[in-house]
Amino acid sequence: MTGRVPTGRVIGGSRVGRLLARSLVACGLVAGGLVAGGLVAGGLVACAGGGTRGAAPPVPAGWRLVFADDFDRFDDSRWEISTHTFDGNAGQFTPVGVAVRHGVLTLTARAEPTGDRRYAAAEILSREPLGTFRYGRFEVRMRAARGSGLVSSFFAYRPVPWDEIDLEFLGRRPAAVQANLYVSPTETPVEVDPFPVVHALPYDASSAFHVYAFEWDSTEVRWYVDGALIERSNKPGAIPTLPLRLALNLWPSTDSTWAGPIDASAWPARASYDWVRVYARVR
Repeated sequence: MTGRVPTGRVIGGSRVGRLLARSLVACGLVAGGLVAGGLVAGGLVACAGGGTRGAAPPVPAGWRLVFADDFDRFDDSRWEISTHTFDGNAGQFTPVGVAVRHGVLTLTARAEPTGDRRYAAAEILSREPLGTFRYGRFEVRMRAARGSGLVSSFFAYRPVPWDEIDLEFLGRRPAAVQANLYVSPTETPVEVDPFPVVHALPYDASSAFHVYAFEWDSTEVRWYVDGALIERSNKPGAIPTLPLRLALNLWPSTDSTWAGPIDASAWPARASYDWVRVYARVR
């Protein structure tokens, strides 16, 4: 969620990329230059990319569903709409940027002065206590926003002490996803080395829906794209241990080195979310 220059690793053309490409081909969805993803999880294969509405995913083996939203409506018993901002955000979150229509949550960034910021941004945050989780598997089917300076996110965090697990998409580089991990004893974010880590994708994340996930337990965090493992972190003492809340947001970054210069000429810009799932381990 917080703007950071990516000083970590950048991975492209790796075994991960080849695994992703094979999973896409397995779904028969690579054609005409447009790639829509494949999901391989728990021994099951399903298509993750393509159109607006996706079928509800099967519960992965060894997990049980504890939180789900298909965005058939905005459920304010599950989510709250943010109205704040933060250092590094050129926009302020506003309810105007949050909409649910035809089973899809849309977060919109606009070139409209809001509060003391030049732009309007959007974020929803899971409500306590229903939307507070300690360990689990967190999944989303989403399509990121395109445009230099924009950041689309799916993440879990707490502000004090600051712990955060991120999946982020930079609008200037839509064929990549960034994994982040913060663990701090205070309210000041501290990024775990070597994060952020940027992974090349075999498709444009702003042109089609795909399934993204992270798994978090007491010893490790793992990140997935369409069911393929892309990153893991198990550094002792650098794993969040306290409950986190889930957040989805779209915002313009003031850090042009990281996210690129803001180009609002083609706004409004939109990130779309089809569904969210949270699972707990079967005991």
